[in-house]
Amino acid sequence: MVINALRTVIIYVLLIIGLRIMGKRQLGELHPAELVVTLLIADLAAVPMQESGMPLLLGLMPIFLLVALEVLLSGLAIKIPGLSRALSGSPVVLIQNGILSTAALRKIRMTAEDLFEVLRKQNIFDLNDVHYAVAEVGGTVSVFLKKEKQPAQKEDVEKMRNEQ
Repeated sequence: MVINALRTVIIYVLLIIGLRIMGKRQLGELHPAELVVTLLIADLAAVPMQESGMPLLLGLMPIFLLVALEVLLSGLAIKIPGLSRALSGSPVVLIQNGILSTAALRKIRMTAEDLFEVLRKQNIFDLNDVHYAVAEVGGTVSVFLKKEKQPAQKEDVEKMRNEQ
């Protein structure tokens, strides 16, 4: 029992270190390759915790290999832009000048209702107010309002004061 608890603590600490080495991201911001590695690591970590007959190092080797591959691939993706696009995809324009692209929605397998929900959460209720909406690689949707629909900035207020 004590040996299993000790193995669990060792695996836990090493997983935290490994995930820190891979980088800081929240689950919703993971790129597809990072999500796959995280899921594989979680699955692999369960084996040496449950099977006390297995040498701990033998159970940790595939985890170390996955972390090393992720660090290597992410480093190469920085140097080789094509690799980054192959591993993570690229942003997709969903709305341009108030016009919804149904082809783009199909490409990322998103319904119009899902997109409208995202817009409503950002207090946008009219497509005509949107200059661009982009589905980012991490799964979020960035929305850029048309100039006349953007909230006033400090500079705008100061300019108005100076004109009066």
